[in-house]
Amino acid sequence: MELLLNMTIGGTVTACLILLIKRVFRNKLTPKWHLYLWLILAIRLVLPIFPESSFSLLNAVPTAQNITTVQSTIGQNEASDSVESTDSVQSGYMKGNLRMLSPVTGETLRRSFSVPEQQVNLLLAGWFGGAVLMGGGLMGAYWAFQRRAKKLPECRDTETLKLLKECGVQAGVRSDNVKLRSGGSTPMLQGLFRPTILIPDGYSGEELRHVLIHELCHYKHRDILINMICSAFLCIYWFNPVLWICFCSIRRDLEFLCDERVIEITGERKEYSRTLLKTALKKNHFLFATTSMQNGEKEVTKRIKHIAGLKKPKVWISIVAALIVLMVGALCLTDASGRSTGGEITDPQSYQPETPYRSDWTSTADKLLNQYFKNYVHADLPASSAIRGYRIDDIMIYGDREASWSVIYSDVMVMEVDYTLQIASPEQYSFSGSGFEIGEDRKTQIYQNRLAVFRLDPFANAKFLAFVTDEDIRILGEDAAVLHTISFTDPNQSPEALLKLKMPYIGDHTRVGRILGSLPLSQFSTGLELHTKSEPYGLTVNYDMTGLGNKVFESRPDKAMTDSGGWDPNPYLMARLYKNSMILLALIDNCSTVEFRITGISEYGVPYTYHYFNDREKAAYDLSQDPRSFTESLDAFTGLMNHLESIHMMRN
Repeated sequence: MELLLNMTIGGTVTACLILLIKRVFRNKLTPKWHLYLWLILAIRLVLPIFPESSFSLLNAVPTAQNITTVQSTIGQNEASDSVESTDSVQSGYMKGNLRMLSPVTGETLRRSFSVPEQQVNLLLAGWFGGAVLMGGGLMGAYWAFQRRAKKLPECRDTETLKLLKECGVQAGVRSDNVKLRSGGSTPMLQGLFRPTILIPDGYSGEELRHVLIHELCHYKHRDILINMICSAFLCIYWFNPVLWICFCSIRRDLEFLCDERVIEITGERKEYSRTLLKTALKKNHFLFATTSMQNGEKEVTKRIKHIAGLKKPKVWISIVAALIVLMVGALCLTDASGRSTGGEITDPQSYQPETPYRSDWTSTADKLLNQYFKNYVHADLPASSAIRGYRIDDIMIYGDREASWSVIYSDVMVMEVDYTLQIASPEQYSFSGSGFEIGEDRKTQIYQNRLAVFRLDPFANAKFLAFVTDEDIRILGEDAAVLHTISFTDPNQSPEALLKLKMPYIGDHTRVGRILGSLPLSQFSTGLELHTKSEPYGLTVNYDMTGLGNKVFESRPDKAMTDSGGWDPNPYLMARLYKNSMILLALIDNCSTVEFRITGISEYGVPYTYHYFNDREKAAYDLSQDPRSFTESLDAFTGLMNHLESIHMMRN
C-alpha cells in the first residue's frame, strides 16, 4: 500500500511538472526533447526507490511512511443474573504517516492517519479489479481488431510492393517482413514482431508513399512498443486522471516526431500536410499495439500547424532543452531527503535526531533538541499529551562529577537543559511525570536542569539519545541514571540485536569481534586472544584506557603512591566488565573463561594493568543456572539483560 501510494504521488508530481514545462515552452522544444521528458516519467513510474536529495521535488509534497496494519480486539460484555458471556470482535486499520517539508519555513511537517483495514482492502480490490478490466478490455479490443484485419486482402500489387521497398530504403529500415493489407478506415501499423500496414483504398501514388514512410518511421523507432508500455502504465494507474492527460500528450508527441521525420526524408511539407488532411477522421479510436496516421480531426489540425511552423532548432535552444531535461531529472528522479528515517515516530519521546558534529557541543545540542521538539510538536498526539510549541531556555555542559559514563562511554556528552513546553489543550492535558513547574493558567510546563544525553559516532555524527528521567535519578543517582539511559537507548545493546550474534564455537575471530563491537568499551579495544588449543576454551580482551588519565583506577589507602599494583577499577567500569563477561559467556556456547586486561593510570598517575576474570562456573552460580540457557528464547535473554542491568545499577 505504501509503495503504491508513494509511486502514485511521485509519478503525479513528475507528470504535473512535465505538463507545466510543455505548456510554458510549447513548440520551443522539439518533439524529441519532449519524449526525453516523458522518459523521466516512465523511470519514475517503474522504479520504487531513488536516491534521497534535499533538491527533490517530493520534499514539497506529502509522502506516505511507516504504513502498518494494526489489529485490535474489542470486547463486548453482556451479563445476566446467572450467566456472563464475552464476545470479542477483531477489527483492524491501516496506520501511517504523511511527511513533507514546509516550502516557507523548511520545517518537516508530519501528520499521522488511520484508515479502517476493510476500506483499504476495498480500495485495493477496486484498484486491482480496474486494472484487470482495463487490461482485459484493451487486449480484447485488439484481439477483435486483429481478427478483422486478418480478413482484409493481402496486397499483391507489384507496384505497391515495389513502392514499399523504396520507402523502406528512404526510411532506413528493412521492409521485407512488413506485410501490406488493403482496407480499413485509416492508415495503421499493427503488430510488434510481425508488423502489418493497413492501407485504405483511394490514395494516389504520392499519398501512398507518404503513408508508407510515416508507418515505417513508426516501425523503425519502435513506437508500437512505446504505445504498449504507456498502455501498461495506464492499466496500473487507471484511476489517475493526470496520467490519462499524459497518455494523450505522449501520443501527440509521437505523431509530431514522426511527422518531422517524414518531412526530413521527403522534404515535401505541403504535400504531406494534404495527405494528413485526407486521413483525418472526426473520431479516433485508440487500439493497443497499433499506431495510426490519424489521431482525430482536431489533433491532425494541430499537427499540420506544427508542420507549418517547423524550423531548424538553434543551438542555444538545444542547450536550454538539455538543461531542462537534466533539471527535471534531478528534481523528479530523487526521493525526499530523510524519507527512510524521517517518518513519523509513534512515540515522539523515542525520536533520536542526528546531525554532523561541528566541534561545539552547545550549538550541536541546541540543533538536535530543536529537531526533537519540532518532531514532538508536529506529532499527531491526543489532547492529553500534545504540545503546540516549545522554548529552549538554557543549555550547558553537565559536569562529569564522578567520571562514571566517560569511563565506559568516552563518546557521550551530557548537557543540562532548561526548557518550556507550551500545552496545546490545557483543559485536557494530563501533567504526568515530575521535575517541572506548571506555568500560568496551566498553559506551560517549565523544566529546569534536565539531563540530556548525546552521543558521537565514529563518523562525527552527533545523536540525541534521550532525557534522563527524574525517577531514574531519584532511584539510581545522576551518574548511574545516565548510564542506564545510554544502555537502553543503544540499538546495538538491545536483546534482539545481541541474540542474533549467538555463536556455537569461539574459534571465529570475526564473529567474536562482532559481539565485542556491540558491547560498551569496544572503543578501547586493542585486540583479542582466543584460547582454543585445549579446554577450557576462552578469550582475553585487551583494553587500553590510558587516554582517560586517572579516571580508570582509584587509589587505596593501604598502597603507596608509587606502588604499581593494588588499585581498584572505577566501580562503574567494574560493573560494566561483569555485565560484558556474562553476555559473552551466554552468547558463545563453548566459551568457558573471559578475561579483560585493562591498561590505565591510577589516581596518582602510576601506570597500572588490571586483570578481570570470569568463568562459566562462577556465572552459573551467580545466575543459579548456566548463562547459555538464557539464549533459548528472546524473552529469556531479555530477562537476563534486565537482571544484569539491575545488578549493574546496584553495584554502582
